[in-house]
Amino acid sequence: MRSIHSGRKGRLLSILILILYCTAVLPVKAATPELSVPASYGVVLMEATAGQTLRESNAETTMAPYGAVNLLIALTAVRHASLDDSVTVPSGIDEDIPDEAYVIYLEEGEILTVRDCIAALLFNSANDAAYTLAVSLAGSVSAYAQWMNEVASACGATNSHFTTVFDLASEEQYTTAKDMAYVAAAFWQEESLQELLCSDLYAISPTNITSETRYYANPFRMLAMGTSNYYEYALGGKASQNTVIAFAESNGMTLISVILGALNSSEAYSTAEEVLEYGFDYFQPVTIDYPGNSVARIPVYDGEDKIGYVDALVEGTFCYYAEVLSRKPTDPEGLASFFSHELLLPASLEAPVEAGEVIGRVVYTKLDDPHVQISLDCTAGSDLIPIEDSQKEQDAAASGWVRYLEWINWILIPLILYLAWRLIWPYLEKKIHKPKSF
Repeated sequence: MRSIHSGRKGRLLSILILILYCTAVLPVKAATPELSVPASYGVVLMEATAGQTLRESNAETTMAPYGAVNLLIALTAVRHASLDDSVTVPSGIDEDIPDEAYVIYLEEGEILTVRDCIAALLFNSANDAAYTLAVSLAGSVSAYAQWMNEVASACGATNSHFTTVFDLASEEQYTTAKDMAYVAAAFWQEESLQELLCSDLYAISPTNITSETRYYANPFRMLAMGTSNYYEYALGGKASQNTVIAFAESNGMTLISVILGALNSSEAYSTAEEVLEYGFDYFQPVTIDYPGNSVARIPVYDGEDKIGYVDALVEGTFCYYAEVLSRKPTDPEGLASFFSHELLLPASLEAPVEAGEVIGRVVYTKLDDPHVQISLDCTAGSDLIPIEDSQKEQDAAASGWVRYLEWINWILIPLILYLAWRLIWPYLEKKIHKPKSF
């Protein structure tokens, strides 16, 4: 009886060991709550630095951009001009701007800077400032709209179409929350635009026509302390009618919240705050340092003669954003389940090659969001390694691996045999001691 119980205990112990081993190597994910937003809203939560989408809802549905288009107008301006360049308010401005479009009453022939016009756009959605940029820089509104489409496409916004610089509803002008998030991320990378958007106050100095300085306060409600929409982590943003694009920073992350198609302005603001809070609560940066990992050995030629090799090392910091409650990599090897990677290295190098020289790069692409790509430099890790020295290193490395595998086999093989014996022996014992029938 005792041998039967001990056999059962042995089998249970063996099974338990195998279960523990399997659970140790399989990924375990805890559930992150779903982002709860109205189904009709277009919503995107994005990290601003890498452009990584963290959450989205109804993000591909086309909607009117309203004030969000001003971010694209500003981004297009800095891609075609300097902020200090002068622009002149064109003739016919009163006739060409729709009556329902908001203006700050710029005067025909008034000379401003590109910076002045962009500030008027960001702070006041000034359609006369947008019109001045379009005509002065591109020659016409339609030509500037074509620039806007090109800039948007370069950002990754491929489901949008822009025909005008006026932030009014139009069947021909549409975008999606995902596209606006891409534009907002590109906007944030422009430090000059970032600085303007986050300013509390902007002043347009006296011009050739206006003798007074005009002051404009930042109207973005999340920056207004003491109000119901104030948000302590907000850096800046743009809002108009039922649209809010907000930038906020906390926990080492800068997040973008894009809300399109809300019921009204108040709902857009409150939803933007909820989305940002969700991001800060359930996501965190994951940083992996590459102190100089060798990824390849590249031959070096002097003319037609191969004279040696150099090691290609990956150097830099890899950072992406992961759910707090889920599995995330903590070393380069763990990235395989989150990112694919491509080595962009030359087949050979021409002498001389110096240590530290950039000779290529490795590009990581997120598996579930190919728009996110992170590039790290590959550098020459050493001066030239002569051919004979290189061969010695390879032989030494190979023998080291052989010894390592031998040690592993000495441990694993007895353990596997022991587990197999503990599982199989009880059945063999029954066969051996089974009474014969007569």
